[in-house]
Amino acid sequence: MPGGHVEAGETLIGALKREMREELGIRVEKTEPVHVRYHTGSNGERQRIHYFHVMDWEGRIVSIEVARVYWESKTKS
Repeated sequence: MPGGHVEAGETLIGALKREMREELGIRVEKTEPVHVRYHTGSNGERQRIHYFHVMDWEGRIVSIEVARVYWESKTKS
């Protein structure tokens, strides 16, 4: 799952768009917030994680920062 940190002066949506461009090579067009979760990392750092549904984007998904990208559907075929 692609993700990252919000940089100083950046909005959540701005961070989402930047991270998707950097990690998947796509330009995010339409999103919807899904969930916010609080997590404590192994180093004790408290994190607030925002999950988004990316409903529309431009470009072809390319794995830039990870070894493999694949689609997993909720429905069974």
